[in-house]
Amino acid sequence: MDNVERPKSQRYVGAFYSVSELETLFQAVKGDPCEFPVLMAAFYGLRRSEIMGLRWRAIDFESNLITIDHTVVQCMCDGTTITVEKDRTKNQSSCRSMPLVPQYRDLLLRMKVRQEYCRKLCGNCYTESEYIFVNDMGEPYQPNYVTQHFKLVLRKNHLRSIRFHDLRHTCASLLLKNGVPMKDIQEWLGHSSYNTTANIYAHLDTSSKNTSASKMSNVVIIEPSISTSVWKRIMERTAERTAKKQGEMDAFHGRKEETPDASNAEGSSVSEDGAGGGTRTCLLYTSPSPRDSTS
Repeated sequence: MDNVERPKSQRYVGAFYSVSELETLFQAVKGDPCEFPVLMAAFYGLRRSEIMGLRWRAIDFESNLITIDHTVVQCMCDGTTITVEKDRTKNQSSCRSMPLVPQYRDLLLRMKVRQEYCRKLCGNCYTESEYIFVNDMGEPYQPNYVTQHFKLVLRKNHLRSIRFHDLRHTCASLLLKNGVPMKDIQEWLGHSSYNTTANIYAHLDTSSKNTSASKMSNVVIIEPSISTSVWKRIMERTAERTAKKQGEMDAFHGRKEETPDASNAEGSSVSEDGAGGGTRTCLLYTSPSPRDSTS
C-alpha cells in the first residue's frame, strides 16, 4: 500500500454562454415555467437549491434586498426520491444578502400579483405556500423539474447544450470579463473561500495575463532574425529543385519511349563502335512469348 500513487484531482472546467447566447436564451424562456430560475441563475449566479428555496419573506421590497438563507434539494433515500427543505445553505458564506435590481424587483412584483390572481381563481384548490417558484395551483416546482425542463428548452430552440448549473459559471465569466475582482465574485457567488473561486475561474481571468504580457513587452525586446528575403530565397531554391526533378523524370520517360520494338523478330543486330575503332555486331535475342512456346 505504500507504493500506491495517490490519484491527482482534475479541475472541472464548466461551460458558459456568451452574451449573445444568453440573450437568445432569455428570449426562448419568455413565458416558460423555466423563465424565473434561468434569470436568477444567469444574473445572480444562484445555485439551483438556492433558487428553489427562495421564499417571499426573503425579498425586502423596501430595502431592495434578497436574502439567501434557505435551500430545497432532492435526494435518494431507500430508492425513493425525496425533497429536503433546509434553513441553511451549502456553507456559511452562501448565506448572503444581494441587491434587488430594478428589473428583478419588477419581475418579482409581477409574479406576486399573478400568484394572488391564481389564489382567487382556484379558491380552496390552491395550495398555500411561502415559496416564490410555484405553478398556477400554488404547488412548488421540484428541483429535478428545472434541470430536465431546461434541457428540453435548449433542444427545442436549437441552443448549445449546457447544464443548468453552467448558468452560474456564465454569471462568473461575465463578471470577470467586465473587470470585477475575484474577491467580489467570491462574495457574489457565495463561495466558502477565495481559493475556491480562483481555482474554478482563474483560467477566465485574462486581465492579469494582459498586464503580465505588457510588462514583459517593456522589459524583453526581440528582433526577429528571419526576414522575408530569407524566406524568399528558401522558396526559390525549393522551386528550382522541384523543376530539376521534374525535368529528369520527363527525360527518363522520353528515352523509354524511343527504345526500338524488337517484338516482331527473333533477334536483331545492333552495331557498336569497338574499342579499336572498328565496328562489331551483336545479336539481341528476344525471348519467345508464352503463346509462341505453347503453340
